[in-house]
Amino acid sequence: PNLQQISVRDLDGGHKYSDGEDPDEGRAAKTANFITHDIEILSGFRNLRLLSLYIAPLNGRYPLLFQFPLLQKLEIDNCGNLKFDLEILAGLPVLEELYCNRNQSSGNINSLRVLKDT
Repeated sequence: PNLQQISVRDLDGGHKYSDGEDPDEGRAAKTANFITHDIEILSGFRNLRLLSLYIAPLNGRYPLLFQFPLLQKLEIDNCGNLKFDLEILAGLPVLEELYCNRNQSSGNINSLRVLKDT
């Protein structure tokens, strides 16, 4: 529970993380027989300072990924089926850096004001 950095990466073929809320149904059907890994285990690491998601096979919305009170840096790269609204960043009160590339994010750009020192 005292980890300060976690990186969630791509998995070998035939593996996936549990589907989130509002998943892409086509993707969920294609991966229905995959071995599923529980992404919710991350919620126990309340001391995270850095969370990196890179080509992670996430499908849908995962509010738990945006509820780390000490998170300072969030990197989300090439997670095409991960959905999130910028407003959810409010759950990261000390966020200083956000790197977001090739994802399904939406929302009000003013939500980025949550970033510290911007």
